[in-house]
Amino acid sequence: MEQQLDNFIHYLEAVRKSSRNTILSYKRDLEKFAAFLDAQAVVDLTDVNETTMNAYILMMEQKQFATSTISRNIAALKSFF
Repeated sequence: MEQQLDNFIHYLEAVRKSSRNTILSYKRDLEKFAAFLDAQAVVDLTDVNETTMNAYILMMEQKQFATSTISRNIAALKSFF
């Protein structure tokens, strides 16, 4: 996933001309998601499905992340996928 993440960050910078703050936030959010996938033993992005995504959102809710943080994470994941 590291290579895909690097490609996506480059896309945000070069094509979408996203702000530095947006890029840093998306990168941080996607790195957290990658760590979650590692903990779940998901090694291939093609194995990510609706259940995986729901489990990630549930984990954030259980850790009492702010609603705005969860929404930003979802936006980052939508853009990435």
